[in-house]
Amino acid sequence: MVDKGPEVFCSTKAKLLACRKAIEFAVDAGFLELVIEGDNSLAMTAISSLKIDQSLLGNVVGDIQHLICNLQWVRIDCVRRGGNRVAHVLAQFARDITEDMYWMEDVPPIARERVSQQGPQLDNHFTYGQGPNNPPTTFIFGPLYSALDLFPLSPIKDLTLAALLLRPLRLFSDEDLSKQIMLTTKKYGSVKRVFIIAEKDKAIKRDFQLWMIERNPPNDVVEIKGSDHMVMMSKTIELWSHLQGIAEKYS
Repeated sequence: MVDKGPEVFCSTKAKLLACRKAIEFAVDAGFLELVIEGDNSLAMTAISSLKIDQSLLGNVVGDIQHLICNLQWVRIDCVRRGGNRVAHVLAQFARDITEDMYWMEDVPPIARERVSQQGPQLDNHFTYGQGPNNPPTTFIFGPLYSALDLFPLSPIKDLTLAALLLRPLRLFSDEDLSKQIMLTTKKYGSVKRVFIIAEKDKAIKRDFQLWMIERNPPNDVVEIKGSDHMVMMSKTIELWSHLQGIAEKYS
């Protein structure tokens, strides 16, 4: 199911509203057993709690708990976002729809297409600083993944140096993003943006780059032929030339 709900700026509220809508649909469709999964620990904890929720979202939590009472069996799990990619893709897709969409016995084409574009993570490593039931907090590229997907067309010396300098990357939660980043025209849209397509990028494949451009059109698009994910290493001169031209055009 894909449904474009009201605009909200709180991740927990968005997750709870989506959960309520999904359970309403499941109950109306006659489902008696249900697995409820979400990557927001606050929302999942509130739903599974036996206490009355006194927060501003208590009415939504109460509605969900009332709906659950109509089921014969239910399981509520908090899963890391990496295990919830189909839900994430559908949520992004829902931004542009005008009518609700439902799939009962098939996989949504948009989800099948996007998930199939994601290759294996190989030896990449996630850490869970807030516990295994919460989303990962840091991520680091593994040496094998770096060699095969990030630097396959770059000089070996650059790959070797990168392997020595790799550090964990912090992963931001929905709560972090909703508090710190507001993508408004004033704060974001006023900046000229140019998307550089890396033709041979195996980490973010070309068709997925084109999909990103379609969803969030920049001011300009340039493509560097024969470049891997690390364009500054595999096609240094070409990147420098493009950056110089972009600077001159938008200065």
